[in-house]
Amino acid sequence: MSSVDFEQTAEDHCRLLILVKQVGCHLKPKSLNFVYDCISKVTSHQVASPPRTIYLKYLKQYQRENSEWGDFQAHRKVLGLVCIGKCDDVNEVGELYKLHEDLKEQYSGTLYDSRLILLGLKQDGSAIEKRLRRDGTSHVICYPGEENCAGDLEIRMQEFVLSLFWVLESKRMDRRSLERHDRMALLTAPFEKKDMVGVDTDTRMYRKRCQGRLRKFLGDLCLLAGVPSEAMAHYQTASDILRSSADWLWLGAAYEGICAATVIMAKPPSRNAPKVGFQRNLSFSMQRGVSVQKEHLSQLPFTATLGRNFSNGFDLSEVRNSATPLPDDIIEKYRETVQQYAKFRNAGVVELEASLKACRVLVTQNKYLAAADFLQNVVYINIIMITEEEKTNRFSVLAELYDQLGMHRKAGFFRRISAMQSVSPANPKPGWPYCYRTLLQALSSFHLSLDPKDHKPGMASGWPVAQLRVLHDLIVSARKMGNPAIAIRHLTYLLHTMIEHLSVDEIKEMASILESYTSRCEGTPQALALDDGTILPPVPLLKFPTVKSLKLLNLPPHLRPVKLSKNSSDPVEKVKSANNPFIYSPLQIFKASSKTAEEKCELDFCWVQGDVCETSVFVSNPLPFELHCSNLGLLTEGIKFESYPSSLSLPAESGPFHVKLTGVPKESGSLVVHGYTTNSLGVRSHCRLRDMPQIEQNHYKIKVVPPLPQLQVSTSLPKSEMFSTLDDSDSVVTSASASLFAGERYKRVFTHKLC
Repeated sequence: MSSVDFEQTAEDHCRLLILVKQVGCHLKPKSLNFVYDCISKVTSHQVASPPRTIYLKYLKQYQRENSEWGDFQAHRKVLGLVCIGKCDDVNEVGELYKLHEDLKEQYSGTLYDSRLILLGLKQDGSAIEKRLRRDGTSHVICYPGEENCAGDLEIRMQEFVLSLFWVLESKRMDRRSLERHDRMALLTAPFEKKDMVGVDTDTRMYRKRCQGRLRKFLGDLCLLAGVPSEAMAHYQTASDILRSSADWLWLGAAYEGICAATVIMAKPPSRNAPKVGFQRNLSFSMQRGVSVQKEHLSQLPFTATLGRNFSNGFDLSEVRNSATPLPDDIIEKYRETVQQYAKFRNAGVVELEASLKACRVLVTQNKYLAAADFLQNVVYINIIMITEEEKTNRFSVLAELYDQLGMHRKAGFFRRISAMQSVSPANPKPGWPYCYRTLLQALSSFHLSLDPKDHKPGMASGWPVAQLRVLHDLIVSARKMGNPAIAIRHLTYLLHTMIEHLSVDEIKEMASILESYTSRCEGTPQALALDDGTILPPVPLLKFPTVKSLKLLNLPPHLRPVKLSKNSSDPVEKVKSANNPFIYSPLQIFKASSKTAEEKCELDFCWVQGDVCETSVFVSNPLPFELHCSNLGLLTEGIKFESYPSSLSLPAESGPFHVKLTGVPKESGSLVVHGYTTNSLGVRSHCRLRDMPQIEQNHYKIKVVPPLPQLQVSTSLPKSEMFSTLDDSDSVVTSASASLFAGERYKRVFTHKLC
C-alpha cells in the first residue's frame, strides 16, 4: 500500500468508499467545495427492503494502489466515483466526459457505479449529445450553477447510493455461491501475488486458505451491506480456518474484522457528516493579553481534559456518555491482529492503521493505558517508502491521540517532532507555516504560555532545557515564514521568562540576535494577531533595566500649591470639628486613618499645570554587558502629559542607579501614572507597575491643579556666594548678603513681583 490513512476508524469497515474528483479546469475551488459539501451531506442511506443502513465515506484524493488492497479488506475499494466539472460550451462536454471515462478506467477493477456532475448546462440535459444520454454505465447530472444543485443533488446521490447497494448485494450473494464450488480462487494481498507463482493448487492446505480467505471477504461484504451480525459469523469461521492453515496475514485481517463488527454492533456509526482531517478554527479573542491558543490548549486537570473537543472533531464527552461497553477480549483481539500483521514486512500500513483503530476504540471505552500501548507500537512500525508528508502526519496524529488520552507531555513531544519533520532537510517543500502553528499548539504541553503574566518568577514549571528548545524552534520558524515581528515577540518572551536558565554566553547571543532583528523591524508594545486569529500578547522587558522603585516627587517647597483650609490636618481635630456629640472616639480615628488599596495609590500632594514635575526611579542592569536605554519616560493616563524622555547607559551587572524622569502636565485634573516606557535592545516596552512585584502600588494617582501665580522676591543686595545651612534649606531659592557694624543702618530695596 502506497499511502497511510491516519484517520482510519473501526467504523470505516462498514462505509462504502466514494471518490469525488474534479474534471476540467474551469471549475473554481469555491464551486467545487460547495458541490462536495452537498454530496457529503448524504452520509448514510436507509434501504427499505431489505431493511439496511448503508454508510458512506467520501474522499477527494485516493491512490489507485490503495484500492488494490480491496480483496484483502473490502472497505479499501473505491466502489463509487463522482466527477464534477464545468463547461462554458456544449462542445466541452465531450472532453469532460472523456476525462470521466479515463478516471473510471483507472478504478475499473473495483468500481460499481459512477456519476458525472456538470455545471453550466440546462438541468434536463438537452444540450448533451445523444450518445452520452444513451450511455447506461455513466449517468450525467446537469445544473446551470452550483446554487441550483443543493436540494436535487442530495436526492440524486441517494439514488446513486442505492445503485451501489444493489451491486454490492449481488456481489455478496455471488460470493456465497462461489463458496460451494470445488475450484475457488485464492484472494491475495498485492505483495503476495509474486509468491503465488509455482504454488501447488491441489493441496488441502491451499483449499483451506482459499475457503478461509473467501469467508473473511464475505464478512467484509456483509459489513458494507449493513449486516454486521452475519459478518461476525463469517469472521469467526474464517479465523478458525485460517488459523488451522497457518495463514497469519489473513488471520490478522479476520481478527480485525471481528473487532470492527463488535464495535459497529455495539454502537452504529453516526449518521451525521463526519469531520475529516484536522479542522483548526481559532477565533479572534478580544480579551487583553489572552491568546486563543492558550484557551484552546490550556492545561486542564486530567478528568476535565477528557471532556473537551479536539481539533480533529473528536468530542470525548459525547463518546463517554453514549459509549456501549465492549467485550474485554477486544483488546486481545486487536493485539493478536497487530502481532499477525507484524510478521510481514509489507503489511506495515495495515498494521499501523489497525493500531490507530484500536487506540480510538479503547479511548471510547476509557481504557487509556491499553490505548497507549497501541500508540507506542505506532512509533516503532517500519513502513516502506513512506513520504515526508506521511511522516509529519504520523506524529501529528500521535500527538492528537495522546492529547485525548490526557498524556499531554507525550503529545507535546510528538507535536514538536511533527513540526520539525515538516521542515526537515529531506523535505523538498518545507512547510514553515505548518511548523509554526504546530509548535504553538505544543507550548501548553511544555508548560509554556504566550502571555508573560502567566510566568511566575521562582516557580519551576516544566523542564527549562525542553522549553528553551521549543521556543528557539518557534523563533526560527517565525523568521523563516518571513514575519520578523513575530520572531521578535517570541525572542523577547524567551529573554524575559527564561533568563535565569541561560548562561552568560547564551544571554549575549540571544541579545545580539534580538538587536539584529530589531535593527530591521522594531519591537512594538502592542499585541499581535496571527492569520488564524491567535493573539500574541505584548512582552515588556521589565528586567532590562530592572526598576527597584518608582516614586513621584513633590514640587519644590516654593512651588507647592497650598490649599488654605480652616480644618486642621490632625484626625483628632477633624473629629472634634465634625457634627458629632462625642468629643473623642477611637473608632472614628481608626476609620479616618485606614485607607483602601485605591486610596493608598492617591498621593497627598499635587502637581501644577505647566510646571516641570519629577519622578524618582532606581534602576539596575542584570545583563552581563552594557545596556543602552532610550526614550525612558512615564506611562500615564488621564489628562494630557508631556513626558521628557531620557537616555542612559548602564554598566554590566551594576546598579541601582538613581534617575529622575521629568514631564509637564498640560491640563488640570486627575493624572494616573501606570509605569514607564523604555526602548532597550530595540524593543519598545510599556512597563506597568502592576507587573512588578517589587513595587507595592499598581499605579499612582495625583491631582494636577490649574496654574497658579508666583510671587517673586528680589533685592538690591549683592548675591551671597554661600549661606548657612538651615533645617528648611530646600525653601531657599535666592540669597543676598550684607555686612553691618554695630549700630549701623543700611537701606536697601526689596521688590515683590507677581508673575
